[in-house]
Amino acid sequence: MVDLIKQWDAEASKIDGAQKLSTEDFMRSQHLAKVLLESSQEELSTLREAHRLRTITDDNNNIIRMPAHLDRFLPQTYVSASLLLSLSDHRNIIAIPRGMRTESHLYPFDIMNKIPIDTDRFNVEKIYQRRPQIAFVSNYSLPSMLQVFRKQNIPLFFLNNLDSIPDIRHAIARIGHITNRPFKAELLNIFIDAALIAIDNTVLHTKRPSSLLYLNIYSGYATPAPGTLTNRFLKRLHIQHPFPQKCSHMKKIALTREDIVMLDPECIIVSIPQKHNAIRTILNDRAFQNLRAVKNNRIFAVDEIAQESSDHHIVLAYYDLAQILLQSES
Repeated sequence: MVDLIKQWDAEASKIDGAQKLSTEDFMRSQHLAKVLLESSQEELSTLREAHRLRTITDDNNNIIRMPAHLDRFLPQTYVSASLLLSLSDHRNIIAIPRGMRTESHLYPFDIMNKIPIDTDRFNVEKIYQRRPQIAFVSNYSLPSMLQVFRKQNIPLFFLNNLDSIPDIRHAIARIGHITNRPFKAELLNIFIDAALIAIDNTVLHTKRPSSLLYLNIYSGYATPAPGTLTNRFLKRLHIQHPFPQKCSHMKKIALTREDIVMLDPECIIVSIPQKHNAIRTILNDRAFQNLRAVKNNRIFAVDEIAQESSDHHIVLAYYDLAQILLQSES
């Protein structure tokens, strides 16, 4: 990570008007890397213990007191499992959500294979036997699973909807303290900031389409609602993303074919699972034959799994969106 931070900082100096990581954050990243690489295990353990928080507040305002030693973690959500895989040793992770095992393009298959238990109701007894010290859950976790964990006297740490970069940074920092990896978590947060700035610089002088529509395709069409991470990224890229005059408290705004025809975007981004043929679905739909995006072949696909991730994989999601700007200009 630190080598990339150095590389991006050097490259920014060659681009007119480019942004750079703050001097404070850059120097801090170099210091953290030195601590992590050059300290003995005994020195690192002492430094971590001195730096580690003794109490942490979760997203439901529950104050969790941190024991001197935590090494058995139960992530019930994708976000917490993903961050634990990045920050902690896989041997300290008791189970992972079953669906992650099919996403080997994001999560190392060999590591996931070493965590044989899935966090579901079929493995309640196996999980209990491993004696987890803390479970990472959310307000959207199945109530039945939360009830099981409470009956087993497993402390619950709630990480809820992470819809902004500060939310994600805060989650990473807290998990870093819980896993006793605060320096690694801090370096990961600086790396995320540096990566997003570097991506901004790659499209700094790129022409934007006059209008762009980001689509999810399920049983119908939908677009990200204001306040979602995707929409924040589109704004950061200075992309004009049109919205129908609809009010929604959900993360997605449902669209009809008529809505899409009325918006007539110059460019369409389709968020789809890998190997899904959604672009062909749009191209073959008679209702869309006169759209500017269809006529000018300006329909692009992004990986839905990366785009929907609320963790360090936002770097990949943002990179994919920026690459579409470069493709749409050509």
